Amino acid sequence: MTSSFKRVSLSIILAAALTLCSSIVAFAQSTVTGTVYDTNKSTPLTGAAVVVNGTNTASITDLDGKFTIKAKAGDVLVVQFIGYSEQRVTVGKSAVYEIVMKPDAEVLDEVIVTALGMKREKRSLGYAATDVSGENLTQASNSNWLSGLQGKVAGVQFNGASSGPIGSQKVVVRGESSLDGNSGALFVVDGVPITSGSISNASGALYTNQDAPIDFGDGASDLNPDDIESITVLKGAAATALYGSRAGNGAIIITTKGGKTTKGLGVTYSHTYTFDNPSYWPDLQTEFGAGGDGGVSEYNFWAAGTTSDGVAHNWSRMAFGEAFGDGTKMRYQYNGMNWDTMIAERTPWKYADDWFTGIFRTGKTMENAVTLEGGNGKGTSARLSLKDTRNDYILPNTGFTRQTVSLSVSTQLSKAIKLSAKANYYRTDSDNMPSSAYNNNSVMYQLLWSSNVNTMQDYHDEYFLGRWNAENYANYNNLVSRSNYQNPYRTLYEYTNSMDKDRFFGNVALNIKINKHLTLDAKTGVDMNNEFRTQRKPKLSYNYENGWYREQSNDVYEFNSDFMLKYDNTFIGDRLNFTAGIGGNSMTYNRRSMKYTIDALDVDGVYEYNNYPSGTIPDISLYRSRKVVNSIYGLVSLGWQDWAYLDITGRNDWSSTLAKGHWSYFYPSVSGSLVIDKLANFQKNLPAV
Repeated sequence: MTSSFKRVSLSIILAAALTLCSSIVAFAQSTVTGTVYDTNKSTPLTGAAVVVNGTNTASITDLDGKFTIKAKAGDVLVVQFIGYSEQRVTVGKSAVYEIVMKPDAEVLDEVIVTALGMKREKRSLGYAATDVSGENLTQASNSNWLSGLQGKVAGVQFNGASSGPIGSQKVVVRGESSLDGNSGALFVVDGVPITSGSISNASGALYTNQDAPIDFGDGASDLNPDDIESITVLKGAAATALYGSRAGNGAIIITTKGGKTTKGLGVTYSHTYTFDNPSYWPDLQTEFGAGGDGGVSEYNFWAAGTTSDGVAHNWSRMAFGEAFGDGTKMRYQYNGMNWDTMIAERTPWKYADDWFTGIFRTGKTMENAVTLEGGNGKGTSARLSLKDTRNDYILPNTGFTRQTVSLSVSTQLSKAIKLSAKANYYRTDSDNMPSSAYNNNSVMYQLLWSSNVNTMQDYHDEYFLGRWNAENYANYNNLVSRSNYQNPYRTLYEYTNSMDKDRFFGNVALNIKINKHLTLDAKTGVDMNNEFRTQRKPKLSYNYENGWYREQSNDVYEFNSDFMLKYDNTFIGDRLNFTAGIGGNSMTYNRRSMKYTIDALDVDGVYEYNNYPSGTIPDISLYRSRKVVNSIYGLVSLGWQDWAYLDITGRNDWSSTLAKGHWSYFYPSVSGSLVIDKLANFQKNLPAV
């Protein structure tokens, strides 16, 4: 037995996310523009990905092939487009570049994984499919690995927001096709569909909804990118017809890594530390201070009785007050109060630089991963990976931890029979996932409605020195936060949204080679999710003066079993390739959800299901659903001399959710492709082309 040990690598990765998270820029950057052309330099390429190598900074070319990106001298721009070789350009003194792509001579011979796990030559496909190596996902660390696909797959939208440390991503392959927004792609891991969305904690819109949804992360984000071997994005209707209605919005086919086929044992350890910092802020005016009268009257935060000269109370959180001027003005402000004497003094009337940005901190994510893989050189291989992720988000008292375990085993039972199994377990915990909606539970909402003359230290002292209390709440003029919105620190430390999630999915597959041309594949897989959430609002909260508490549990199970009998042969002197197959699938989906809500707390600060005052009744919501779909499908694929291809597929589903007698529906597809350079033999007849 041999062993190898790869050295520990420490990478400082600067992650990017819109509004809240983006890369820390250590050197001066400038705006670089350019145009990406086809080989003839006359046709601009639309949808080409332009990425600053080693970072998450990316851009997509527009209809005219033009792009704009932030980069500094010495950075390398990596340009990628389907069917073309990757081009690299080093940024120099020039700010404008013209990049000419070159066709990839090898791309037509590539083999990719398509529907039902079948491997096909890329040139034989009559539909759009893009494959991405798993290595491209781990070049820069992200809390959601789907962010690593942005800019790498043309025609695919990754719709997400900076809504929390995990940040859900919705993958839209062929554009929005549903008025209710249900246009997400189907995710298939090692041939088995998995649940990829999320179950909402509430109902209704995000705008001004005091019970707005929280982003607890999506199902696809659970996957460990270190375990992904490759990803194929199937875009066309013909590409996904074999998956039926579930793949009507496209499919993301994921193949995970297996063990080494050669004899020996390999051990890999990696440590990654990522820093996140906010860097994109709203463009805020700094000329006028707090007030709502245009500066007609002198600003005074305090009531007249707390000032030495009896100036009338004149306060507003809007920034439509007096101009700051040269800094010589003195006004009665929150920071001028002597909390021992309760007499306020005038302080300089000036703009508080951190009133909006001061609450943010440097986020940190630490990842430790160990992988063991090996084989006996006789057809048996195994791979075990362990990973621990610990995240402190850019907002105080938020973040998550995640532990993943993945096991892959494959063995050759005989010359004709191969058995393989894969199992994945994920544990995700968070004490607080912040709300990002436009309501009083959101820190961003609190900040937007804050006064631009109060520093973040004012809010910090008010909360941590105990000034937010029942006495001051009754006389809310003593609170910098006032009554109709909250102190952002109180929101982060007391309006918490916790999550504990366990997930297991895996499959067992059997491959039987009946003879030289006939094979039988059988597989069964399971995806199990168990999630428990809590949401808390303390007493003296806006709209919830008596407090509020909710518990929610979600259990989702999906079972899939399928088979495929496939015949593969050549005829007419090996000029005609013929493949035919028939298979079936049985899918069972079960979901059970329970939501228990208390609209008032008996004892403040105690969040238990039985802590409610007598005379009140908790609101209990139960949901159960079950769906069974049985399917039969078939395919015929013809290829003539490696330049003409024809694919015909059909699938029939019987769904338990439809009325008896009407629960059957059929999905046919026909696609074809011609490889022109093979037909015309360009390499011989027109080598210049």
